[in-house]
Amino acid sequence: MQSVQGLPLDVNDKYRNVCVNLTYRVGGNGVANSCKLLHIYRMRLDDAILGLLTRQDIADQGELLALLRADGFSLTVSTLSRHLKKLQVRKEAGRYQPASRHEPRTGTPRFTLRKVPPCLLVLRTSPGFANAMALALDGGDLPALAGTIAGDDTIFAAPIRAELLDQLEAEIVERLGRGF
Repeated sequence: MQSVQGLPLDVNDKYRNVCVNLTYRVGGNGVANSCKLLHIYRMRLDDAILGLLTRQDIADQGELLALLRADGFSLTVSTLSRHLKKLQVRKEAGRYQPASRHEPRTGTPRFTLRKVPPCLLVLRTSPGFANAMALALDGGDLPALAGTIAGDDTIFAAPIRAELLDQLEAEIVERLGRGF
């Protein structure tokens, strides 16, 4: 796991506000990029939890914690409990189950995409996901993408030329459809 100013970026509570505190004290792009890594790590942890729960029956948190540690995630039981609550995982019939077992999970949160001609796409997603999604788009080698600007739940994406707006829309849908 990467670190910022010597502090490990972990999902444990004591580092929950590390991005805010270090951005204020240190500033600079290194901290911002580390914060994006923390958000991506949390999303990958959520995906790993849901993936394990859909692939096998898990009866207790200790078993799930051991499987996550084998996959390279370092977290405590209390952190796991908070993630299970956030993901709306419930114990039913003696095993943990996601709230909606019928809905496929692609690794990308739900999003809407709106074209604003002549040269802007507005992508709306769940709070907290926009920065990580924009990072994935910017690093995704999309030929029509000039760049993105992200807030908490909104991303503005611009094509390199106005006539490539439709192509960019298709590239974004395809890229995010594969997960990130």
